[in-house]
Amino acid sequence: MKYTAVGRSESMALSVYVGRAGTGKTQACFEHVKQVIESNPGEPILYIVPDSATYTIERSLAEFMPQGRFYHRSRSGF
Repeated sequence: MKYTAVGRSESMALSVYVGRAGTGKTQACFEHVKQVIESNPGEPILYIVPDSATYTIERSLAEFMPQGRFYHRSRSGF
């Protein structure tokens, strides 16, 4: 898996995870989202996934987060 952070600043960052199936991209993304939420409550998050995965990812992320929920996030498919 390859992780790239682009345009790192205090107000905005773009993170890209690339790799074959089973390399840990989803888990790494979930951990990153959790870290952002814990360190910057209220920080907006845009998580872009293929259209076919939007429901599955949203449900999986909710299950992953403490207390089974998350806020201040937006999920978008392509």
